Parts: sequence; C-alpha cells; structure tokens
Amino acid sequence: MATNYRTLTTFEQVCTDQGKDQSNYPIPAVQTDANGVTTNSEELALAYLRRVKLIEKAVNGDNKLDIANTNQYKWGVWAWVNEQEKTEANPAGFGLSFDGCDYDDSVAGLGVRPLFADDDRAEYAFKQFQEEFEQMMRYTALWMLE
Repeated sequence: MATNYRTLTTFEQVCTDQGKDQSNYPIPAVQTDANGVTTNSEELALAYLRRVKLIEKAVNGDNKLDIANTNQYKWGVWAWVNEQEKTEANPAGFGLSFDGCDYDDSVAGLGVRPLFADDDRAEYAFKQFQEEFEQMMRYTALWMLE
C-alpha cells in the first residue's frame, strides 16, 4: 500500500498499489437505442462503482472503516450538479461544492456512498478521480430510472 495516498494520481497507480490488474476493471462501451438512450447503464454503473471502491480502499490505506460503528467518524463525497461548475471540459456541471459537518440532523438514504477516513481523503479522491466518481453517479442515476 502507498504510504501517502497523495502519490496516487492515476487509476493505474491505484491498481498497482492494491496489487490488482487494471485489465480486470474494464469500462464497457456505451450502448444506445435508436433514440440515443443508454441501454447498458447498469453495466456501466457497476464498472465505475468497482473502480471507485478500489480508489476508496487505496486512499483510505490502513484506515478500516466500519459502516455499523456509529462512534467512528466517516466522510463521504457529496457532489452537486450546478450551473457554476459547467465548463467545456465539465458540461454536466459536477463539482465538489462544499465541505461540512452536521451533528444535529439525521438523514437516511440508499445508494452507493464511498466513505473516507477524513475530509482531506474524501476531497482528494473526488478531485483526483473525478471522472470515475462522475460516471458512477451518472450511470447509477440512469440505471435507477430504467
């Protein structure tokens, strides 16, 4: 494992760090119907999820997170889609829009949520591997709409 998660700048480095073969993490081609609607969003969502989960494991390093332990702090990536984030390179407008903590609110949800040992790791993972996170969110949303 990498001693410093900030040395992980490519998915290839993540795979090397975790002792995995990158060829085992293929991204399938997007398939569409006659109307241009993606027809393999489930396959795409799961492919990107596998990559994001490996990124999560590599960035967290030796920090073992227990989802059932409510006394252990965990940080998740919360990306917003907004007009201010739209650029030619980022036409969907994805962006890591805030960093915050809320102690007096509870939220229940269902879905994919990579967790990190601290806010710096969460922010680094999203910004460094933004393509994987964006595509995972995009295709998961499409899959849920099928």
